Amino acid sequence: MNIVLAASTAAAVIGGAALLFRDSDGRGGVVITVPERPLVEPTATPDPVKIAIAVYISGAVNMPGVYELPFGARADDGIAAAAGPADSADLDRVNLARRLSDGEHLHVPRRGEQTAAASEPSSDGASPSGGKLDINAATADQLQSLPGIGEKRAAAIVEHRAANGPFDDVEDLVLVSGIGDGIIESIRDLVEVR
Repeated sequence: MNIVLAASTAAAVIGGAALLFRDSDGRGGVVITVPERPLVEPTATPDPVKIAIAVYISGAVNMPGVYELPFGARADDGIAAAAGPADSADLDRVNLARRLSDGEHLHVPRRGEQTAAASEPSSDGASPSGGKLDINAATADQLQSLPGIGEKRAAAIVEHRAANGPFDDVEDLVLVSGIGDGIIESIRDLVEVR
C-alpha cells in the first residue's frame, strides 16, 4: 500500500513539474534550466600552501646534508632531521630555539672545536665566534672595519642592500658603486652572505 502511495505521489510531482516547465510555444517540450553557479556557496576554505625551506646541516650531527624542513622550523628540528646530534656535539653553543631560514647553513660544533663557521649569526651581522661578517646584516660601521671599505663605500653597500634586497653572493658587491674586483678579492675571506 505504501509503495502505491509513494509511486502516485512521485508521478504527481513529476507531472506538475512538467506543466510548470512547458515550452512557451506550447509544443509540450520540457525545458530544464541548470543554474550557472551553485545555489549554496561552499563554506570550506582550502588549506594554506605549505612552504618548505632547504637547510644545509653540518658538523656534529649523525647525517650531515641538505634537508627540506617546514617553514618555521627551529634549529632543533634541523638537527633532528640530520638524525640527531653526534656524541661529540656541543649543543650549548647552538640556540636550538632559533628559527631557520631557506638556504641557511646550520653548523653544529664539536666540543672544543674552534671554528669561524658558527652555528648562529648574532643580530649585528657578526659571527659569535668572531668569524666572517655577514654583508646582508652588517651595519655601515661594521663594514668600515673591512680593508678598502671606508665611510662612502660602506654607506653605498647599505643603500644598495636597502634598495635591491639582500646580496645572493659576495661577488654581487661588484654591483655597488665604487667596489671592484680588487676590493672583493681583499675582503673575500672576511665576509659571507647568510
